[in-house]
This record gives sequence, C-alpha cells and structure tokens, in this order.
Amino acid sequence: MGFGMASNLLKAGFDVHGLDPGDSARERFEKAGGRATTSIEKSCKDCSHYVIMVATPAQVDGLIFGGDGLIQHLPQGSIVCLCCTLPPTYVRKLPARLSASGRQEIRIIDSPVSGGVSGAVNGTLNIMIAGDPLAIEEIEPLLQAMAAPGRLFRCGQLSNASTLKMLNQHLAGIHIVSAAEILAFAKALQLSTRETYDIVTRGTSASWIFGDRGTHMLDGDWTTRSAIDIFVKDLGIVNNSADNICFPCPMASQAYYQFLLSSSRGYGRQDDSIVVRNYEAAAGDVAEIPVETTAESVCEGETVWPAFTTVLNPSAVGSLSFLERRLIKSLEKQPSIKKVQQVYLHLDQRDEKQSYECETKQVCLYICHQKECGMATLQLAAVADGSIIAVFGLRDSQEAQSFFQQVAPKYPRLTFTDCQVLPGNEANSPKILFSATTDEVVKHVRTALLPYAPTGCHPVSAKFSSATSMYLVLRLGAIIHVAAAAECHALTRAMGVAPELLYKLVAGAAGSSAQFNKYFPHMMRAEWSLHSNGGSDDTCDDSLDQSLEDLVRLAPFHLHVEPRIFTYGMADNHMKAILQSTARRLKFPAVLLNTAHQLFKAARSKNKGQLSITALRQCWTACEQEEIHRERRNHI
Repeated sequence: MGFGMASNLLKAGFDVHGLDPGDSARERFEKAGGRATTSIEKSCKDCSHYVIMVATPAQVDGLIFGGDGLIQHLPQGSIVCLCCTLPPTYVRKLPARLSASGRQEIRIIDSPVSGGVSGAVNGTLNIMIAGDPLAIEEIEPLLQAMAAPGRLFRCGQLSNASTLKMLNQHLAGIHIVSAAEILAFAKALQLSTRETYDIVTRGTSASWIFGDRGTHMLDGDWTTRSAIDIFVKDLGIVNNSADNICFPCPMASQAYYQFLLSSSRGYGRQDDSIVVRNYEAAAGDVAEIPVETTAESVCEGETVWPAFTTVLNPSAVGSLSFLERRLIKSLEKQPSIKKVQQVYLHLDQRDEKQSYECETKQVCLYICHQKECGMATLQLAAVADGSIIAVFGLRDSQEAQSFFQQVAPKYPRLTFTDCQVLPGNEANSPKILFSATTDEVVKHVRTALLPYAPTGCHPVSAKFSSATSMYLVLRLGAIIHVAAAAECHALTRAMGVAPELLYKLVAGAAGSSAQFNKYFPHMMRAEWSLHSNGGSDDTCDDSLDQSLEDLVRLAPFHLHVEPRIFTYGMADNHMKAILQSTARRLKFPAVLLNTAHQLFKAARSKNKGQLSITALRQCWTACEQEEIHRERRNHI
C-alpha cells in the first residue's frame, strides 16, 4: 500500500523521498519521479513530514527508536504520520517515549487508513486522523492527496483514530471469514459458487469484503494483497483491546482463530482470502471456472404464458413467512387469479375428484404445508399438461428433495420448481429465488413472478431444491453480518467512540455490509421493536424470532421441523440439536453461524414479545457499564 500512497503524493506535486528495503519497489518509485533510498538518514533530509506505512508495532519501533532511527535524524518540530494499523495503547504511549528520548517536539499524528491496495493506488483511501489540531491542519493537504473526497475523519485526541480503525477491522476480519463460510456452505449444498457470488452481492447478505475477497476465493488466486498475518495482527488488536476492558467479543474471537489456523498451516504470508481453505475438508474447493451460459438464458422465440392463473391450497398460507404471505395476498387480489383448495392424500390413496378444469398451460402457485409435505401429494390431475408448479413453503433442502421425490413421479407431465422469498435491499421490496430446472421454467416463472418482486426474481441453476438451498446460504450470511454489526456497536460504546462517527466511516469503507448499513442506525437509536424498524404487527422477516427460526432452517438435511411461526422457549434445545446434527451430517464447521446462534438465543432469553433483529444488540447490555469501562481504559 505504501507505494500507491507515495505515488499519489507525487501526482499531487509533493517532493517525496521513499524508504523501502525492496530493490524493485525503489526502482519503480524512481521511475515514477520519486527519490528512493535504503537509508533512514537520507530519507529524513529536508523532510519535516514523515509518513510511516508498515505492518507491525515492532517495525514502527525500529524506524523511530532504532539505533539509526528517526529520532536521530528528523528535523526539529517534524510531524510523523502513522498510517498503519496499530494498537491504540501503543499509539497513546508514543509521546511519552519520544519525550524520554529527548525528542518531545516531534508531533505524532495517528492516521490509519482503510481501503486496501486498490484504495492506495487510486488515491481513494479512508483516513482517520487524531492528534494535535495544529499539526493536523498542517498535514491535512498531504493526507487529502491520498484520500477519497470527503473521507478524512477527525477523531479527536491521539489514539482515537487507531481505535476507530480497530473497529473497522473488527468488521472486515469477520466479513472475510464470513465470505469463506458463505461460499463453502454453498459448495457443501452442491450449489454453483459463482452463481452464489452473483446472488449474494446483489442482496442483503452482501458486504464490501465479500465483493472483493470472494473473487479471489472463486479464482483460487492467493496473490498477496493483504496477508493472513495482517489479520492475525489486526484481530489480535481487537481481542486484546476487548480483553483489556473485560468485554466479550465472540464473533471477533472466532474469526481471529480462523486466521490463526490458516497461519499455522503455513499460509501466513499469502492473501487473507486463503482462509477459505479452512473449510475445504468439509466442502471441497470453492474455486469454480467461469462458464458462458447461465440459468439466465431462455428459449428464444417461444410464447410467454400468462402470469399466475391459479393459487393451489390457499388455506395453508398461515404456515408461510411474513414476506411469502404478503406475496400470496398480492397475488390473490388479482381478479384473474383462481384459488383452489386442494385435497391432501396419502401416497397410497387415490381420489379422482377434480377441483377445477384447465386446458391451458399455466404457472400454478402451490402452497406446501410443511408438516404434511413429506407424506402428502397433490391432486393435480386437472392441471394442463406442460404446466409449471411453483412450490412455496418448503423449509430446507432435504424437505424440498423429499417433496420432489414423492410428488414429481406421480405427475411426470408437470414441471416443478421450488421458490423462496427473502427481503430486498429496499423496504417492502422482496426478492424471489426459484430453481431453474429448465430454460422454460426460467422464462415463464420469471414472467409470472417479476410484477410481484420488483427488486429481482432470480433463477438458481441445477435441480429442484436449489432455490431453497440458496435461501439458506443467503440467510447464513445475513445472520452472521447482523451479529457482527451488533457486536461492533457494543464494542464501539465500550471503547468510548461515538457510534455516529463509526457509522459514517464504515458505511463507505471495507467494514460495510448490507446488514450493517440497514441496522446499525437503529442500534444507535436503541430501537428494538418491529415498529421502529418499519415492521408490522404480523411476524416480519427482520424479527428476532424469524432469524431464530432461520437458524433452524440452516439444517439442510433435517426433515421434521416445528411450525414456521413459533413461540421461543422449548425450541431452544430443539434448535441446538438441529445445528449440532447439521454439523455432524455435513461435517461443516459453521463457526461464525454457530457463534451467532448463541448470541441470538441469549438475546431472546433477555426479551419478551415481538422484537426486531436489532434486539440482538442487547446481548451486551450487562457489559455496558460506562463508568467501569472508562476507568479500565484510563488504566491501560
């Protein structure tokens, strides 16, 4: 990153001396117009502003306090900008150490950066600044030359900027491991990892990190941009800082140990995206060769059928989620829609009675009552040959597979696709996933559903049940990210940082995610009810209970489950058993998901009634004794 930052200073017209031990870096810098050296003394000549961009506190110590360090050569009154990620306690002690060395007039600016190699090269970094206000005024033009417009953040006294950067790294580190867990889970469910990447980046499971590191994981490209050991250091700073004030950070702790595991396997100097290999034993290699054709293709020249003309088994709508019920209700308002109550039959029974007659091929919406889908079948004799049956209400991939295996052979003249509804990025704007079992399904189901899902109707390649599997993957990502956001908000308060400042930084930086951007403002305002988050009296998909139930659904080989809308209590042990069963069946180490699950259970045990998912933040309420944390920080 240092080369990109120095190059942008050259472009801005600064006379820049570059200090680097690498021959190739020095040669490149000289070709760019800079002056390169390996001598600290020469690098200080006629320079009153010194920018340090190294990896560790030990390297900073060597540069400043070494036998031939900066304190021996810097001009009087120089400013030293620390742009690397350092422990706040280390930064806080530097003025006293300089004073003890007789160089108390050197002014330290705490100025860590975020934005990665691309931000350094393009001059679009986010830079946090803390320290003496007069020194900041003097150095600000230099920092602005390396930053994106409007992305300099003044944080107050020395070490505050490092604390803010630490909080950003808390999220970024968790999101790297989350990206690995999302793609590996998709692979374990036999989904296309590239298709998963495309769908995740367009929805509520998206994060800046997933968009960036996900491509490295898919390509199997471990060229180092940010090394594993960098996040061993950065999340080590997070966990040590939390330990110093006795504050629990289970999500950051689990992510830290995933990086530590990668480092112990010899990957320390490779790109941090290689953390995905921790999941290979359970899921296989997530890398996937791009293909030109996708499920988006359709049969050209065919006539598109009419939209939905029939809703089958409407009395089962009560078993659906809030978003699914809202979709069905909007369909039923259309005057052309017929509602047909189908008769459930055991597989060994026959009933020739037909509920209605239809001679035209159509897309029929069938609501599957989950308790009966494993033993019941449809009376679809009256549906025209070649029709498509869009099945809603399936809870997990094994339930979907069981439904298909028992029903589809009885109706070979019909085509079945499973459908799932999930929240869109905008309020009251659902997205729909459906299994693209054939090109014809893609064309006609999308035509039928798109008017009711304006933010997207996405086909998922492969067999019946793939949409249900993809739903589980997306919910896994969303649940992990909201748990990370809640933990970060609590740690922000405990560290004495204004949450508003963190939100302003992170929403446009590497720590951002769709869940953070949506829910962090509600956490800042202590809004825990569904009403405050735009929910309704009905059970909403961003409720605490809905997320708890989705944790149940993240058991892809479990068949018998409780009703969708349930009262939390006895379900606690049931869910724990399901998650443990999933780990045994898949042998999949869903470390972040399981950690998030424990937090959701803790939040529910503390609260009663219908609550927003933001109530997860209250897991840390007992830890928020401001006076105690302030006293602990002052003693560090």
